[in-house]
Amino acid sequence: MNCGTPLVCLTFATPFAKARSMVEPDLIFTLLNACGVMALVAICFGQIERLPFNPLARTLLQGLLFGCGAALSMHAAVQLMPGYFVDARSIFVGFAGAFAGWPAALLAMSIAMIMRLFKGGDGIYAAMVALPIAAMAGIGWQQVLGRRPARLPCLAGLGRSVSGTMLVTPFFLPLSQLISITGNMALLVVSNVVLALVLGSFIERERRHIAREARLFVEARSDALTGLPNRRSFERTANRMLAGAAMTSPISLLALDLDHFKDVNDRYGHAFGDEVLKATADTIRQCVGESGSAARIGGEEFAVVLDLPAVAAMQVASNIQRRLDQGRVLFGSTPVGVTISIGLAMFTAPTEFEVAHSRADAALYAAKRHGRNRVELALMPNGQSLAA
Repeated sequence: MNCGTPLVCLTFATPFAKARSMVEPDLIFTLLNACGVMALVAICFGQIERLPFNPLARTLLQGLLFGCGAALSMHAAVQLMPGYFVDARSIFVGFAGAFAGWPAALLAMSIAMIMRLFKGGDGIYAAMVALPIAAMAGIGWQQVLGRRPARLPCLAGLGRSVSGTMLVTPFFLPLSQLISITGNMALLVVSNVVLALVLGSFIERERRHIAREARLFVEARSDALTGLPNRRSFERTANRMLAGAAMTSPISLLALDLDHFKDVNDRYGHAFGDEVLKATADTIRQCVGESGSAARIGGEEFAVVLDLPAVAAMQVASNIQRRLDQGRVLFGSTPVGVTISIGLAMFTAPTEFEVAHSRADAALYAAKRHGRNRVELALMPNGQSLAA
């Protein structure tokens, strides 16, 4: 194609020739290397999220991780011109702020700056200005999105925001060199967007796995209807507490059972019976508070373990019994009353749950025999009353 004068041809051909020169095996290798590092960083990010650390320690570990990702990406950088390199360091720094918070962004930025100083070259000053811009872009993105799932348009927006680091380039290049790389700017923006989509997708995948694991963990340990711990989870908690029972710090166990619950189901239906169970669970949870743990262990049966002596535990049990006796659950517009029987046993020496529950259960059946809607105290192994 005839471009006119040689000068015009040179003016318009140079940027496009530069752009074509970027699409070489070196650039492709750099992008593939960055994707591999991103996959590794995302996996490690997920593992750090699972660690039982306090939030600050977890954030700093993630900042170290993103900083190492930035440093690794610089090892396979493409040199655009002497001292100016194309790599994924700004993406890693921006993502540190976006997914781990500002302490992580500062740490990742510091690591990237040290690595860039180590590489040397004319572009050091531009990098020292560009990296803080990438960190601020990520922090601002987090402030807007928070912990909500990041969809592809949001990730692409983060990639474009991080590309704002290129705005500092004109202040550090002579006009002749600036003109020569103008044709590459769009390509670099596209590369940043693609890398942001890759890294963001990897991280979101890990976050979905973590959320699913947490959901399954809760489901495995809790009763689906009431939200209280299930029997298996409760036994672990009760065994741990009962193992530490002593004269100076007794542990109390309550066995609870709704009175005539079968009649409620037969008369009003199982859907209303479920509502009664949920209302009962809420009452028990509120009365127990922070003093122990409550669970639904099957059907209309509940259990409570309390880090309290008998007198205080008796007060909790009485509160549960009284509130249920005085409360009502609405069946349409009809208020329906339910009552509960409770057996209480106290332990002043290490005891296994099965032994403890059998004693509380015996007291529960005594409450049933004595008229229901009451709290019955179990006798101590020596035959003495708990209230003595």
